[in-house]
Amino acid sequence: MNFIYTKHAEEKLQRLDVVKFSVTKKRLESVIKRPNRSGKSKTGEGIAIGYLFGTYIIRIVHDIMTDDKIKIITFHVSKRGRYGT
Repeated sequence: MNFIYTKHAEEKLQRLDVVKFSVTKKRLESVIKRPNRSGKSKTGEGIAIGYLFGTYIIRIVHDIMTDDKIKIITFHVSKRGRYGT
């Protein structure tokens, strides 16, 4: 499975507020492969949710381009409950 990152997602991985949660490309890809929860956004993109430590989750918005290519559009780190988790 090949992962493609938007410029926005690449830049977000460098932000200090994201780095402190140890969010890496490997972690994002792992959550997409085996999410704790998944679904679709209001606009049709895929959503994968994985649990981080404590009361935090990571919510990844992605698009399946082909069987072996997935584009990671963006991701959010938040407390559980914000996105129905």
